[in-house]
Amino acid sequence: MARTVADGRRVLCAGGDQVTADRIEAVLEREAGGWTVETATDASSALERIRSESFDCVVSEYDLPDSDGIELLERTRTVDPDLPFVLHVMDGSEAIASEAISAGVTDYVRRSRDSDGDGDNDSDGDNDGDGAALTRAVRKAVSGRLSPRTNGAEGTSASRHARRMETLIGNLPGIVYRCRNEPEWPFEFVKGESRSLTGYRAAELESDEVAWGGDIVHPDDQDAVWEAVQEAVDRGEGFEVTYRIRTKHGTTKWVWERGEIVDPTVDGRAMLEGFITDITERKRYERELEQRNGELERFTDIVSHDLRNPLNVARGRVELAQDGCESEHLDRAIAAHDRMEELIDDLLTLAQSGERKTETERIAVSVVAERAWRNVPTRDATLSTSIDRTVEADPGGLTQLFENLVRNAVEHGGDDAAVTVGEVDGGFYVEDDGPGIPEDDREDVFDAGYSTADDGTGFGLVIVEEIAAAHGWNVEAVDGEDEGGEDEGGEGGGARIEVTGVSWAQA
Repeated sequence: MARTVADGRRVLCAGGDQVTADRIEAVLEREAGGWTVETATDASSALERIRSESFDCVVSEYDLPDSDGIELLERTRTVDPDLPFVLHVMDGSEAIASEAISAGVTDYVRRSRDSDGDGDNDSDGDNDGDGAALTRAVRKAVSGRLSPRTNGAEGTSASRHARRMETLIGNLPGIVYRCRNEPEWPFEFVKGESRSLTGYRAAELESDEVAWGGDIVHPDDQDAVWEAVQEAVDRGEGFEVTYRIRTKHGTTKWVWERGEIVDPTVDGRAMLEGFITDITERKRYERELEQRNGELERFTDIVSHDLRNPLNVARGRVELAQDGCESEHLDRAIAAHDRMEELIDDLLTLAQSGERKTETERIAVSVVAERAWRNVPTRDATLSTSIDRTVEADPGGLTQLFENLVRNAVEHGGDDAAVTVGEVDGGFYVEDDGPGIPEDDREDVFDAGYSTADDGTGFGLVIVEEIAAAHGWNVEAVDGEDEGGEDEGGEGGGARIEVTGVSWAQA
């Protein structure tokens, strides 16, 4: 059964102070018996109650301690697009009333300045007129919400769709717009977070006082943005542009815009509709990434040239000295140069590993493992593979991953190590039958420079971890499972490195 407007309706009054809120409450309770009137003295507490409670109407003063009535209206619309909202403004505030209408206010009531007293004048004729006008506005707003705008199921469905669209727009991190396709891009419609994005209210953007193309788009970007949009319009396509804007307070922001031309045009003028959102933080991250990549490139240049060139000269001198002299010191110098070469190669591989997985293909794990085995010195060690799986991966990166796993297994398992490549749940492993890794050290093995082998560089498993991460995989050192079992303390069971999180491909 439908209720009448005087049947237990709840109204929330947002007043600038408790005296003002109490005055509005008294007027409504006197003029509309049976209504429940709640009060909130600021916009924040009012909005919190709107989110958590059910009200039939909101009445707000314009001046609020932490905001104003227009901003409360805009934020209320993002919570409940249909909630009646009546703005109580000072007599003569036509500009505020106009802005409120543009923002979607249900109604506004002008009150006389004489009504700002201490409440003793409520019996005056003028003040009674203010109270009656406010009550009529609230009754009308609530009644309008109860009466369907259209008849039948089609109207109800359309209303629900409109509410969903209004809520969606209100929750978007930016604004949706409709504007004329002119250099100034005058907006005719704006919804969303216009104030947080630009510092301007929607009504200001829709007026002739503020032009998006001339006042907000950064001067250095105006020509490029106009040309990009017009090229897309001429092709009959939608457009996407990234550019800078200047807010009302002088702040520069980066925005991303996507839009399209509207067909048909209005009054012979082409119209655009689209969406604009703030990407300033994303741009900051991109700049930081570019800086880090630049530092990485400089590092690889230093390693490739400034270190390798003098090393080659030194190695050549030692080899010349060996021609005329046999000395174990020269042999050790050559071995040291070989180790330096390995370190440089590993550093370059590590620096470039984050750029892996640019091109992938299906490849059998056993094939890659056997190829890696042939590419590294394995002494008298043996390899057995017990996996029949195919993976989608970067061939070069996966080969380097296995080369480092095999090299690590041989270095730690000994000259005659038995190395096994097998399958685990969601991935594969490489295991040796050497002394294994103590449990307390299993996380440390992935630290740069960590190695238990005298001739290890300490970068092998770091490279493995980086390449795996580039593919979205995980790497972990676990207990080995050789026949001898594991001694207390994690030794004797062999070292086993597992790579998991792998999605198998069809062969």
